[in-house]
Amino acid sequence: MAEGVPAAVLQNTFTHYGRKKTVEATFDGETLVLIGNRKKRPEIVKGHNLLRALFQGTPDGNGGDSLVVHFLRVCERRPNEWSLGSLRLCHRDHRVLRHWEAVLRAAAARGEGEGGLEGSRPKRLLVFVNPFGGRGRAQETYERKAAPVFRAAGVDCDAVRTRGPDHIAGHIAGCDDLAESFDGVVAVGGDGTFNQVMDALLRKENPSLDRTPPGGGEDAPPSSSRLRVGVIPSGSTDVVAYTLHGTSDPESAAMHIVMGNERRVDAMGVFVADKLRCFAVTIASRGFFGNNVAWSERLRWMGPSRYEAAGVINFVANKNFEGTARVCYS
Repeated sequence: MAEGVPAAVLQNTFTHYGRKKTVEATFDGETLVLIGNRKKRPEIVKGHNLLRALFQGTPDGNGGDSLVVHFLRVCERRPNEWSLGSLRLCHRDHRVLRHWEAVLRAAAARGEGEGGLEGSRPKRLLVFVNPFGGRGRAQETYERKAAPVFRAAGVDCDAVRTRGPDHIAGHIAGCDDLAESFDGVVAVGGDGTFNQVMDALLRKENPSLDRTPPGGGEDAPPSSSRLRVGVIPSGSTDVVAYTLHGTSDPESAAMHIVMGNERRVDAMGVFVADKLRCFAVTIASRGFFGNNVAWSERLRWMGPSRYEAAGVINFVANKNFEGTARVCYS
């Protein structure tokens, strides 16, 4: 066979939404590719972008049993934006569908290692939905954008609707087997919700820091979270999502989570009078900007414009701030 030309290993004609379509699977040594004979251009799905292939034995009017294939689809014009793609392939012979199911599942399993932690994709997630964050649309964002992706990937989610600023911390602190029960924790909300999750997880991993601050060099470094943390952006600025994914699109964030992609981030413990105040991931500030954040919480009803209003209030107040900061790296 000529170099660069993949060998076709499977080819069948299926019914796809009432139209016959020839689909072939080719394997080029690394990825599996699905090609359908659409008029404009074929649908090509690489093996490491496959999420799930699910046989459905209930006959439908389009041609018998069906195989539903879920996969990651990358936007051509905006490559940072990912979406959930699906194909429903119908065939009267269930043995053909079962064979395709086995081949596609094997291809998806081979692709799990790309970008994931130890080659794993999450199977069960603890999801915190903050209905008060940002524009107040976190519940809608989760149900319309994130939950369908999790279901398509076969991820079991335990969704918790938060009731206040201390709800996340209390829930995580009360879970003794958190790392054994879940593969990750997801924050649906703004940057503040993400920070609340990170703060609660890091406190759980480092209970001694509540009593003894690190010495700055000689002490063992604080432990990182054993659980991966994901974010479904639904806030005012969504800096975390932009930093991690290059977009604030919630469906893209959900796709990164189910694909097992990870990116390590630094965290900082903030101590006041040798007492741990919080862990910070995105920003820690005191003085003018700290006051802006405090004021913006009081003006949350204004939406994203509350940050500009808080800045004007603090600028007019012209308050001075004094203090000493000590920075220790570990």
